[in-house]
Amino acid sequence: GGNAQVTLRVSDLQLDTDQIVDVTVGAPASPLFVNETGITIDDAGTEAEPYPSTITVDDLVGTLSAVRVTLFDLRHDAPNQLTVKLVGPGATPVETVLMSAQGGAAAAENIQLIFDDNGDAEIPAGSIYSGTFQPFGNLSAFNGIDPNGDWRLYVDNSAPAATGKKYGFFGGWSLNLRTTPVLSTIADQKTDEDVPVRVTFNIGDDQPGVNMQVTAEQGSDTIDSGRDPDRFIKE
Repeated sequence: GGNAQVTLRVSDLQLDTDQIVDVTVGAPASPLFVNETGITIDDAGTEAEPYPSTITVDDLVGTLSAVRVTLFDLRHDAPNQLTVKLVGPGATPVETVLMSAQGGAAAAENIQLIFDDNGDAEIPAGSIYSGTFQPFGNLSAFNGIDPNGDWRLYVDNSAPAATGKKYGFFGGWSLNLRTTPVLSTIADQKTDEDVPVRVTFNIGDDQPGVNMQVTAEQGSDTIDSGRDPDRFIKE
């Protein structure tokens, strides 16, 4: 984050006029939110504990443009018995299924699953392994919503037994959220030629390491110089 002054200059090849714009970029909040509490299932039950597991997101600016979910340390004798659903914040929340009846019936331990719409493929029907996968549903369903609020993860086990084992995601889970940048409203400006105008506006974005670019374009193709048009040169 920080402050900068940007000078916008218009020239008719005879005279120039400048506008100095103050740009304020707030310090970025981390887009990574983590709940390290394990999500476990008694093999005699169907619902995990906690149910749901919650991550609270606050102070993000803009609307969602991308979501990535990571589940840590999967342990299960038959991962294809699991259904994992993500529910977004809000009074009428969006939801999507991350995995359902996938990953085969072979035992899995210490598996990290990353769900991203740009993953190579869905979780395979055979043996599961650590990697980045496309979700069973679509994470793009969350695009355009306000990311702030409680995100809930529901983990269900479809075939309870009574062996005394515990299954689940013992390392918890994380959310990586990308939001669209926000530009505050700028009122229409008027200035006489060669008279600078200072315009202040705010830019909000919550992506560390992402460069912000500010550009200014002339909306019309003619600037009235108030002088003999034969002497006015348009670029």
